[in-house]
Amino acid sequence: MQQTDPKVLERYFGELSIALGKEGFSVREQENDGLSISLNGEPVGIARFHAISYPREGTPSAPREAQEKALSVIRNVSEYMRLMEAAPLLKATGLEGDYRILGQFNDVVLAGHFTRFGVQFITWDWNQDHTAVSNGCYILGKYEEAKQDFAVRSGLVPQEMFFTPDQLRGLDMCCVSALAHDDTLTFEQGLLISELREQLREIEPSLNSPETAEVHTESIEQQGQTM
Repeated sequence: MQQTDPKVLERYFGELSIALGKEGFSVREQENDGLSISLNGEPVGIARFHAISYPREGTPSAPREAQEKALSVIRNVSEYMRLMEAAPLLKATGLEGDYRILGQFNDVVLAGHFTRFGVQFITWDWNQDHTAVSNGCYILGKYEEAKQDFAVRSGLVPQEMFFTPDQLRGLDMCCVSALAHDDTLTFEQGLLISELREQLREIEPSLNSPETAEVHTESIEQQGQTM
């Protein structure tokens, strides 16, 4: 088996440590190229190079939700770090440093840049002959947000296709209200709305919090009192 470049491993685990830390996880270096992940003192798993191993069955560990969240972070970091390692350098007049081209379309470029705070993503406009860039939008560590900015800015996807977190929460609240109070819904319609709520939660993780559920309950009760 081909050995992975030690520098690649160092960059990957350094980036993963930063990303997991932002999500509330604690990490420490493990022997044999891995990171031990825990949440509130409970083991979550061992992060390997683009993979994770979980505690053996019967071993006390963090809730399944925490393991799924950690896996989501690992998959996200793995995706953009693979791209960063393989991407060509961005060469532009007046631009100094290690900037990698992650995507280009319609005179807009998405670049990645290694920093000590994690990978920084930037979308720029190319000039007419692609020798210089301008109008940079800088996003630190938020890969999904950077991809969305690139997609909209380059014209790959219309802005109207995306919803803000507040809009998503509003849609979820409408779904909750419909399921609780609309007696005219058929079984199929109720199932469709439930599936929509699951999809909304995948897009906006904050909808899974107990605080959000409490707000939804209070809003529904208030609506019921005014009807």
